[in-house]
Amino acid sequence: MPKMAANLSLMFTEHEPAARLQAAKDAGFEGVEYQFLYDIPVDDLAREMDKTGLTMTVINIAPGLGLTMGESVVATPGFHDEAMHNLNAGLEYAKALKPLFFVLPAMSPMDGVANSVARWTLAQYLRTAGDMFGDIGVKVLVEPLNPGARPNAVVTTTAEALEVVAEANHPNVAVEFDTFHLYVTEGADMAGSVKKNLDHIGHIQFADVPGRGEPGSGSVDFPAFFKALDEMGYDGWTAAEYIPTGPTLETLGWFNAYK
Repeated sequence: MPKMAANLSLMFTEHEPAARLQAAKDAGFEGVEYQFLYDIPVDDLAREMDKTGLTMTVINIAPGLGLTMGESVVATPGFHDEAMHNLNAGLEYAKALKPLFFVLPAMSPMDGVANSVARWTLAQYLRTAGDMFGDIGVKVLVEPLNPGARPNAVVTTTAEALEVVAEANHPNVAVEFDTFHLYVTEGADMAGSVKKNLDHIGHIQFADVPGRGEPGSGSVDFPAFFKALDEMGYDGWTAAEYIPTGPTLETLGWFNAYK
């Protein structure tokens, strides 16, 4: 049975950001993660983590200039100081929250940067992050993105992500597999893709397609997908990273089989 986490940037938004940890715990989740957490005081998060006993599965780098959600400084040459600022901010949160993974999503670079240059630049920062976060026992992941949701994404498929991982050439770097993005770019056989690349996948996230809602709101057969993960021996975390179609608790019917 998959170990389930909830993404608190999208779910339980009925609560203040730090209070979402307890809400997720009360709903039955054992792990939590955030897409973006740099506007939440790290001490508040650490205190709530200690109180709930939850596992922090993932935190993401802040992609844009000055810890924002803008175009990626780790995929754009010429922004070394800004990229290191964002990596170091992530490191401070990671030291306090002890996540299992730190993710560099393959967000679009600044205007005018060729994709080949952006990929090479991203690989160099993955290598740097591999060292920085390896020192505290945190795995670094690159996440391919569906260009329909993230225009001009640097990496859009598992195969492309593996090329960037190979370029980074670091033992502490692997791939984030997100069903919402990869169902679009790779097709419906997501279990086959995971099985083929299992040794290189560090973590799995999921949302239904096309609306990025909870399982059952779209076209993905999630019971079959989760069963396949069990059968292939995947023993990592799977994180619900969806936009609830109603109040979060009312969208958790799919979760009853996995508590």
